[in-house]
Amino acid sequence: IRSLARIALAPNGNPSHDTHMQAIIYRGLKVHLGTRAEAFQTLTNFLTSTGQHQVVTLNPEYVVLASKNQTLVEISERASLCLVDGIGLALAVRGFGALERYPGADLVPDLCAYCTTQQMKIGIVLRPGGLSTPENVQKALQQKFPDISADVWYEDELVEGRIQVYAPTLLFVVLGQPQQDLWIAKNLATFPSVHVAIGVGGAIDFLTGARRRAPRLMRALGVEWLWRLVTQPRRFVRVFRATFGFWYTILFQ
Repeated sequence: IRSLARIALAPNGNPSHDTHMQAIIYRGLKVHLGTRAEAFQTLTNFLTSTGQHQVVTLNPEYVVLASKNQTLVEISERASLCLVDGIGLALAVRGFGALERYPGADLVPDLCAYCTTQQMKIGIVLRPGGLSTPENVQKALQQKFPDISADVWYEDELVEGRIQVYAPTLLFVVLGQPQQDLWIAKNLATFPSVHVAIGVGGAIDFLTGARRRAPRLMRALGVEWLWRLVTQPRRFVRVFRATFGFWYTILFQ
């Protein structure tokens, strides 16, 4: 894989990104390596900074899509942080530095807890027709973090104005890949209050209980994709792309 992956050390990034995590270039995509603790510290640095930061959660599906969409490559280049969220990608880059996956299902509650203690507002943009509604998300957040300041909206023609009025510091975007990353790249500059924007996909559904996480053993073995296939057979195309499609892309393309 080392010879086929086309990996090179990335040049030093902008110091204003406030991260000391090692960055590599993997098939044209910037990937940050490091521990969960380092990733969390970087994210809290971003939240207390004065700049704006797009954070990309990379998984095998993103790699496959980016092989055919240069815009996704450019988004990773400009992103302040690109975290590994997918066992296939973690295996592909594991020989190039210390790496702990930081799945969105863990990242979201960690950041919610931090923002609650720091009295920072959180905004969440949902895909209409998804498994979790704004009401379900608000209820789950209040149950888990009673003192949280958060608002939740569907992505529609009014959402940009609502975000500007609410003025959150942290923005979670739940539109699926690659739509959520494209949306953030297009709109982040219009929300001056937002210091960190992250596409978190299905992590919100775990928070509300609309979906169950894979059993701990399956997560440890790296076969969460099999759990998704069994529990959500309609996701077959996406699961196939993130597993067999990913390895075909990096080995033969």
